[in-house]
Amino acid sequence: MQTKNHALYIHNLIRLSEQADLVLTLKEKEELATINQFNIAGRYDDIKLALHKKATVQYTKRYLALTKKYYIWLKKRVRLISGVILMFVSSQMT
Repeated sequence: MQTKNHALYIHNLIRLSEQADLVLTLKEKEELATINQFNIAGRYDDIKLALHKKATVQYTKRYLALTKKYYIWLKKRVRLISGVILMFVSSQMT
């Protein structure tokens, strides 16, 4: 969805998805909530240490794969929405 509002200055993926009118399952919200922690962890030493203790190779691979999955999903959504907008605009010009 496109609005005339500027993008929010936040990194909360769930809140951003709500602002973009993306429909997420409970599982997707939980995964994004975990991914959100990576951004916060980089700023605060105590949280960074806690994340470091959890970040086994398996844990890291899992969330890297999930992050890639969401990135690809969002790129497809943007292309789809852009295509719909272009079709609408061209239909209005004829």
